[in-house]
Amino acid sequence: MFSLSLLLSCAAALCAAAGPPSSTVLATDAAFVTVLGRPYAPAGGGAGVGCSWLGCGVRVSHTGRALRATFAATGNFFKVAVAQADESYMPWQGQLLVPASDGNETVAVAHGAGVVDLMLSLPPQYFDGGAGQAVLLSLTSDGGDFKPAPPAPKRVFHILGDSITAATNIHGGVAAGCADEGFQSDGAASWAGIVCGFFSASCSTVAVGGKCLIDACGGTQMPEYYRKARYTDAGDLFPFKDAPPVAFFSYLGTNDYNGRSGPAIDQAFTAAYLMLFADVTENYYPASNVTFFLILGPMSPTLPRNATLAAVEQGTAAGFRVVFIDATEACHLLPGQTGGCTDGCATHPGVASHRNIARTVAPIVAQTMGWPMPGAL
Repeated sequence: MFSLSLLLSCAAALCAAAGPPSSTVLATDAAFVTVLGRPYAPAGGGAGVGCSWLGCGVRVSHTGRALRATFAATGNFFKVAVAQADESYMPWQGQLLVPASDGNETVAVAHGAGVVDLMLSLPPQYFDGGAGQAVLLSLTSDGGDFKPAPPAPKRVFHILGDSITAATNIHGGVAAGCADEGFQSDGAASWAGIVCGFFSASCSTVAVGGKCLIDACGGTQMPEYYRKARYTDAGDLFPFKDAPPVAFFSYLGTNDYNGRSGPAIDQAFTAAYLMLFADVTENYYPASNVTFFLILGPMSPTLPRNATLAAVEQGTAAGFRVVFIDATEACHLLPGQTGGCTDGCATHPGVASHRNIARTVAPIVAQTMGWPMPGAL
């Protein structure tokens, strides 16, 4: 006696055999695949597009009924977000958890034909270390074919941040609790993911929880991570041969001022920002016209303010284009609760708070850059 599930799988196989043939392309085939964000080359010269930082991914155009992606995934798990790309507004449609093993993993990532964006949405500290990795090997259009590689987004954003920008603990009240193991993370629903999608930008989001702008948190800090192709310290330096960013966002200060304050740290914090401005515009992307947006938000609304404003003032005086964004009132409070952000885990901003941050950031970006607002957030 056959089971219903077996009958269904057999029917699906017959339908697939009777329909148009599927087509597969390698992720590295530039004729059909446009790479987004900040990729790295797999160790040992292996094939594929390695992704460590949020925003790294690909854009393809296909004619099939569904799109499948095959990854070389080791470690525990990672997550990818999917969007049907549009020239004016590219909202992410949620994320998929991809299990990792010692072999390859194939997952269905999108239904229907058209242009599809696929983006890493799990912070790298949860999977990109030791043996853990996420490398996209190939894409398959079920019952269809691939069109020539679609153009890359016209706008490029670089984003630097700590656990807030990495969307750590963004989902509150989940079964896994607040164990901070990546289950609550969601790069697609973060303020950075929302802003990138809102402006249809290719984004490189370098964000690591517990890290600082200045040398105060121990180990590698965010300006050093910005120079790296991937999170793990064994990774190579990023070559900075890609398109320069038109906007650079930095959301830092929470960890720098965690138990620290005073004139010395203020001066170090401001000086670190000035050095970052110079590195980006003179060393990494010479002669580029970058606008820096320094964001101050929930979790540390007071202590970093003076040093951040000083970086805006001194950076502007030095000839850099620097804009301050105050998102300190963006916390979403659950009914009956007071204090810091209560919609995420471990006092971190949750989904609603991240959307509030994005609602604060987007209009200032549009006004500063002279861009129209593509819709409502």
